[in-house]
Amino acid sequence: MSDWGQGAKNNDIGWGQGAVNNDISWGASHKVSWAGDTEIVGTDGDAPVNTIAPVISGTALVGNTLTSTTGTWTSDTGVIGYLYQWYREATLISGATNSTYVLTLSDAGFNMTCRVAATDTDGTSAYVSSNSILAIDTRLIFSVKTDNAGTSASNQFTIPTLGTGYLYDIETSDGQSITGRTGSTTITFPSAGTYDIFISGSFPQFSFNNVGDRMKLLNLKNFGIYALGSTNQDSAFYGCSNMVISATDTGHFENIDRFFNIFRACTSITTFPFINFSKSVTFLRAWQDCINLTNFPANAFDTAICSVYTLAFTNTKLSTQSIDNILVSIDTSGVTNGTLNQSGGSNLPSATGLTAKANLISKGWTVTTN
Repeated sequence: MSDWGQGAKNNDIGWGQGAVNNDISWGASHKVSWAGDTEIVGTDGDAPVNTIAPVISGTALVGNTLTSTTGTWTSDTGVIGYLYQWYREATLISGATNSTYVLTLSDAGFNMTCRVAATDTDGTSAYVSSNSILAIDTRLIFSVKTDNAGTSASNQFTIPTLGTGYLYDIETSDGQSITGRTGSTTITFPSAGTYDIFISGSFPQFSFNNVGDRMKLLNLKNFGIYALGSTNQDSAFYGCSNMVISATDTGHFENIDRFFNIFRACTSITTFPFINFSKSVTFLRAWQDCINLTNFPANAFDTAICSVYTLAFTNTKLSTQSIDNILVSIDTSGVTNGTLNQSGGSNLPSATGLTAKANLISKGWTVTTN
């Protein structure tokens, strides 16, 4: 029997269903070896000993194949076979029992490992875990609700673009594939509903600008290739009032020098992720009227060269910690003679934030906060 599963009830080896006590599919558990994360199951004799752990190779992008080696094992009686089981973090992936594994969208953002089991001629077995590798999805991924208010039909969504530099392919969660797009694209779905859209290729910028299907955009799930080749994100998501950001990657904002109005009036955003703002020269009104924005990351502006945060955080709901994070980070940047405006909610900066605010004012800044 070679099933992977819940393991024994008492000692939880993790192979097979086992019985209530120590009955594992390959016999009774009797020791754990010295060689790293190795578990031993068997009936008699010495178990195989792992001397070099398995190694995963391959480019860890969604859709690509990872391959695990067996590692190196020693056994008094000789190793006669190997079994494999892939894991997404600590979660066993059902059916993933080959030496190769094709990464899926569910794996993106998680560390992948493979456990390899060696069995000797006595029927005694041991398993050991490989190195971990982080799965990445390079696609821009977002969800839409087609029957929210917009300019396209109730079963459609229009992807708005601006200018040049586009050459992108589209996949959708209902199985559509659209290739070679160089401008705005309207996707027609079989019926009104919520769908995921996946974009690969070159896609520099959305251009919602408070019009079109802005209210149909629900969730930015993965930045992926978004903003590669772009230097301007003015009004990109302005007015996307139903949009949240669940993306855990940082995108490609490192060369963007303009963020004017980019997230203005995105009223559903409560938490903003860390992204690279180092090249920006303006955040004018960038988060203005994000009335539910509460959490903003530390260190977001540490390396920024910008002095224009005019109206950037007005009419928000920032926590005390978030206000402190912004003040301290801009102070850390060392930029002089700028403008920063924050208002909204009832939270005030703490003593830490007030110290940073005073530092900025001494450097020629005009700063207003709650």
